Amino acid sequence: RINENNQQLFSTVQHDLQDILNSPYIHANEVTKVSNSFNKIIERSLDDLDFIDEILSSDYLKMSDGERAKVLKEKERQSEEMVFEITQKTKRYRDIISFREMQDKINNRENGF
Repeated sequence: RINENNQQLFSTVQHDLQDILNSPYIHANEVTKVSNSFNKIIERSLDDLDFIDEILSSDYLKMSDGERAKVLKEKERQSEEMVFEITQKTKRYRDIISFREMQDKINNRENGF
């Protein structure tokens, strides 16, 4: 499940983020902020994958199978939260774009009175 969640995160960032950043309704000064907000989630996800790999492949962390399972379950929960967070961010930015597009159409419509 963790791998599926990470794939969804990467796919969302790869496709949706590019669409959002390419929108004429995202201002230049917002691009870095938007990118950073998505990148922070991806970085957390990658750090978690590294940690999981360390737990599963190393005896360095002297853990029982039960302790490993507990940590993995927690990481799975966190990955689900990241998917939810990135989905919400994507929706919020798409809503902002839609609002600004509508606002632009209203402000630039021709008066036909």
